[in-house]
Amino acid sequence: MIFLSQNLRGLRKNQNLSQQALANKLHISRASLAKYEGGINEPSLELTLRISRYFNISIDVFLTVDLSKMEYLRMGKSNLGIQNMIVPIQVDAAGENVIEIVSHSASAGYTGAYSDPGFIETLDQMALPFQELHGKCRAFPIEGDSMPPFGHGCYVIGRHVDSRSEIEDKKRYIIVSRDEGIVFKRVVWDRENDGVLILNSDNPKYKNFSMPLHEIVEVWEFVAAISFPKSSDNYYENEVLMRFKELQDDIQKLATDLLPNNL
Repeated sequence: MIFLSQNLRGLRKNQNLSQQALANKLHISRASLAKYEGGINEPSLELTLRISRYFNISIDVFLTVDLSKMEYLRMGKSNLGIQNMIVPIQVDAAGENVIEIVSHSASAGYTGAYSDPGFIETLDQMALPFQELHGKCRAFPIEGDSMPPFGHGCYVIGRHVDSRSEIEDKKRYIIVSRDEGIVFKRVVWDRENDGVLILNSDNPKYKNFSMPLHEIVEVWEFVAAISFPKSSDNYYENEVLMRFKELQDDIQKLATDLLPNNL
């Protein structure tokens, strides 16, 4: 439990909570909390579990990882509907954000470890000197051909989204969900169901599907892509598919405009 006291103190300050405010939320006295933060006493296993659940971080990480070496973004309940979610991110020696790379081998375990600082530390890193890549960015691998011209072998770079108000219709996002894993889609808000996104593929071969915000754990706005020769072999096919989809949309819009108003 070498890092318990300093992690407890750091997490509390990260959320701008006073000792009394956090003590009230944990149903303990402020004096007890002060002793835990000072390393004078150690909380019981039951209380340690309660603390880890409050900050939504595993007990193993809470006790064994020095969280002061990492920078954090916090996602509140009013943002994506995920309460007390802490997203660990890495910085370089100068305190600047780096771009972590979620490789194909790491992507399978990402949805179960996205909030684990120890896992994030194992990801490879890169830095790209482009102004468009401001904010916290992360690179994800592409599977399949649902979003031409980006296919298997490409990496898409996303900027972290921490508020639902930042999600705009018809823009492309990397969505990380508990059930679907990592998906790259163009999204629109469901006008009939609050808090639900409709995920669209640019390739018309794939059907759209809906996803409520409470199933989503991370959202990253698409800002750039990295492709390699093998991932670009199907460029012309994808170009035709994109033009075909645009034609379908135009025909659908024309049909809607031509319908009598009373239908």
